[in-house]
Amino acid sequence: MERNSCKKKITRYLITILCGVFALAPWQLVRAQEDSVRTRPALGIFHASEYAGRDLPPPGTPLELRAQLFNTNDVSIQVRTFATIDGRLIELIPSKAYLNKDDYPEYVIETHAPHVTISYFFVAYSPEGQVIRSEDYTLQRPCVPSLTPVSAELSDGIHSGQERLIEMVHKNWAIEEELRAYEHAKKLLEAIHKEMERLNGSK
Repeated sequence: MERNSCKKKITRYLITILCGVFALAPWQLVRAQEDSVRTRPALGIFHASEYAGRDLPPPGTPLELRAQLFNTNDVSIQVRTFATIDGRLIELIPSKAYLNKDDYPEYVIETHAPHVTISYFFVAYSPEGQVIRSEDYTLQRPCVPSLTPVSAELSDGIHSGQERLIEMVHKNWAIEEELRAYEHAKKLLEAIHKEMERLNGSK
């Protein structure tokens, strides 16, 4: 009888311990998940473009900005760019996202080159609901380019064939850049026209 009583006490003791373990398990799992979130490296975003102010393309021509995330390889994270181009504020959505050679998400943002200055910053929205903001970036031309249309006429004071050839080359380059700006402006107008048609059709 004493042996049976001892066995029953040991059994009840073991059951009590097991119940305690199972009761604590969910809390330990939640705590482990919270610790994992706390110890996870912070998401960051920064500028990955290679432009300097002197390297900006002519005003109105395509300009490509790049943002890179770090401490993640999730390319589905939403990114937005808020830019001020010559004093006008716009919001830009990336045209594509991919993993770069360092296995970090990189986002391509397409816009147009400013006349003088473009300032911008990136914002990333993490899966945990955090909003991560980059530093402010500014690209500014060292001098203000002329917006006067290029004339195809050669200067009157040029007489030598070499000087005339040099001026023709310079004018040809300037006309090509001007045509690129017009072509980009045309594409922007077409995109605006399509968007207005879509909005009018949805009414």
